Amino acid sequence: MGSTSLKNWMEILLAAAIAFVLTLIPIVIGEFQITLAILPLIYFGLRRGLAKGLAASLLAGVALLALHQGQSNFTTVFVTHVGPYAFIGITGLFARNTQRTLNNKRFPNAALNIITATTIATILLVIWQLLAQGDTENILISGVLTLVANAIILMLVARFSPKAYIPKDTPFLSRKEKSKLLND
Repeated sequence: MGSTSLKNWMEILLAAAIAFVLTLIPIVIGEFQITLAILPLIYFGLRRGLAKGLAASLLAGVALLALHQGQSNFTTVFVTHVGPYAFIGITGLFARNTQRTLNNKRFPNAALNIITATTIATILLVIWQLLAQGDTENILISGVLTLVANAIILMLVARFSPKAYIPKDTPFLSRKEKSKLLND
């Protein structure tokens, strides 16, 4: 196992661990809940791509399964705890375009990619929560609050630290695009 592979697995574990810890810290406003646990999974998907993003989100889902295993039957635990987080890594589909637009200093285009990825992640979360609970009104409003909070945080990171989205060993930028001589 090379150092790059080990570093990637450490990042996957870190993203999953942060998401796991954030699930334990509820942010409740009245009857509505903001889910910040998807934030590190969206960020990691946008940073590392689809395969690694799905690995991190699936690992976070499995960790939640282990935590809630004895509470009720497997199907209930899967739908309420694993499902909402296991597929958030699909946001990795937007990694290439997000990194390219940030590298070329085109923030409005990068913001559109970030908002789209966050919207898809939030829709997935809301669908799984609707399957689990069925309380449509509260879940939909919570989903909108979650979308807004996560999108704002991710866009602030992109605005003030765009290189945080672009790892040095990214496969999404060519050598020419990475060159500081050509991009200044």
